[in-house]
Amino acid sequence: MTFDIYKIFTESKQSLLDIVVDTNYSDKLLAWVEMKSKSGLSKKQIYDILLELHKDIQTRPDPDDKLHARVADFMDGFTAWEKSFKILPNEPDI
Repeated sequence: MTFDIYKIFTESKQSLLDIVVDTNYSDKLLAWVEMKSKSGLSKKQIYDILLELHKDIQTRPDPDDKLHARVADFMDGFTAWEKSFKILPNEPDI
């Protein structure tokens, strides 16, 4: 499978934006991550897509940095920084 981060991000951008504005964003982001993982993307590839989302949100109006904080906090689950909330725990931390 060829991995084109920008293509996948562009295809996923609106659905990801819809997810992060939802009150149940964390569960919905986890479901999106699981779907992408099952389709063959690695933890690092999924993280890179979410990193593009994080960058995109920084260019949008975001009162109180709410969306920025949601995505940043969620992405911590991919790293060694977050000990209690691990995303795709069977793969190495980013």
